[in-house]
Amino acid sequence: MQCPDYPKEGNNDACLEMAPGVWVMDDHKWALWVWATHRDILPRTLFHVDYHWDGANDFSGDDKSLTGLLSNPKALKKVISEDRLIRKDSFISPAIRGHFFRNIHFYCYQRNIEPGLSPEILMHNRVRQYIHPDIATALNHLNPADTALDLDVDIFNRSIFFGQGDVWTNDEILSFLDTLKDLVQKAPLITIALSYCYSGTEADTHRLAELILPWILSRRA
Repeated sequence: MQCPDYPKEGNNDACLEMAPGVWVMDDHKWALWVWATHRDILPRTLFHVDYHWDGANDFSGDDKSLTGLLSNPKALKKVISEDRLIRKDSFISPAIRGHFFRNIHFYCYQRNIEPGLSPEILMHNRVRQYIHPDIATALNHLNPADTALDLDVDIFNRSIFFGQGDVWTNDEILSFLDTLKDLVQKAPLITIALSYCYSGTEADTHRLAELILPWILSRRA
């Protein structure tokens, strides 16, 4: 399958729907906008597969103001574009505060900060969090038909340096993706972040997109 059009660095197409329920974005923060505009099909569980935890909480407003924002797609899009209250590492907390999900599962490699979301956000919103040591364990805890898959392709970059790549081989990536096959086929909603500069050089990111996106679309057909 030919690679579909996808957001390129520096263009205005920050978030595109490749197929029903499958969205790709240049910056992970746009996942919140996708979830907010698909409340009618959101499952109870979120599975975040990423190098980074993305557990920050930058939205300083109270829960009432957040609820109002999440119910107004145009206003939410403007706030996200301003990159102040909702950023690439702080888009999950507003979703939890907005009661989008009841369970969140993490499979991430980042080790220099505390994993997942803050205990205060979890307790206040009565959300269960699961931190998984390996992908097989994570998948054993998930019902694919009741899970939103949130994938960041920077999980395939071993380099921790901004704009530099030590990207997995194609065979390694495809082997990992194959473990997600059932989830990709059945998940009501999939968000895919290209995360320019975190996923290596621009050429690295394009290589990842041109390998991963057709694979996902072929499993959704």
